[in-house]
Parts: sequence; C-alpha cells; structure tokens
Amino acid sequence: MKVNITPNQMLAMGTAANGEAIRKIPHHKFAYFLMKKGKEADEIAAEINKLNEADQAKLPKMKEFEEKRIELCKEHAKKDDKGEPAIVPVEGKPGQGQYDIIDQDAFDKALEALRDEYKETLDERQKQVDKLNEFLNEEAERDLWAIRLDDLPDQITAELLAPFEKVITE
Repeated sequence: MKVNITPNQMLAMGTAANGEAIRKIPHHKFAYFLMKKGKEADEIAAEINKLNEADQAKLPKMKEFEEKRIELCKEHAKKDDKGEPAIVPVEGKPGQGQYDIIDQDAFDKALEALRDEYKETLDERQKQVDKLNEFLNEEAERDLWAIRLDDLPDQITAELLAPFEKVITE
C-alpha cells in the first residue's frame, strides 16, 4: 500500500508494534502485521543511524567537545562516598541520570567558555541536527504493508491502534 508518511510516524509504529500490551493480543494476522511494522521501523532507524553517523564523522571535534563537556560535569559534580561523581535521576525519565552539580553558576560559566571554544563545531552540528529533524518530519510516499480493518483483533483498543491509522484499510 502506498502511504504518505514521515520517518517519525514510521518509528512510532515500530515502537507501538514492540509494545508489551499490543504483543499480548492473540491474533495471527495481527501478529504478522506487527512483525512487518517492526521490520519497516528497523529499516527507517538504520537509515537515520547511517545519516547521523555520516554527519558525526564529518565533525571529529564534536567527540572532543563531548569528552571535555563530560569532564567538566565530573569536575563540578558532588562526589559520592567512593569519591566518584554523584549521579541523580532525571525527573520524568526513568533509568536516566545526570551529574549532581554543586555550583550551577560556576558550571554554567565553564560550559559557556567550552561552547565558545567549540562554537564552529557546535554550529555545524546544529545544522546537521536541523537537517536530520527535517528528514524525520518530511512526508514521503512509501510502500508499506497494510492490514484490513476486518483482520484486526476484537480486543484491540483505539489507544493501541492509533499509531497504525495510516496503514489500516477498510
């Protein structure tokens, strides 16, 4: 089926297809559909990773900046009882952490100086990120595997089905 869709929408379908709640619905045609959506999303993710890696390879100083930025975080972070930089959870993002900065103003000044030192590299990276975001939100016609409305399981909810709206036929 030919569909106008963005890479972001494709990734959302892949995420939904791999969701625990949706995978528990017993239905062979729907299970096959979910497998196809996962593969289509994997292809888009590989395409995005390839673009991103190519862009990052053009900016070797970006890695240097990141290493210095992390060292700066460690220098300005509180230390735990082992003398290592303390990491605190990020609110609203389970499983993610950030350095627990002692003096935010001093850290911000040091970070700004580092950003000034790498201004050209950071500006170029921002252009790359903008270009990637443009790609992620640009609709293109793609040939995708679809499923008929009659082939959907009875127990599927609108919430679980929403990401697949563009690939359901009547």
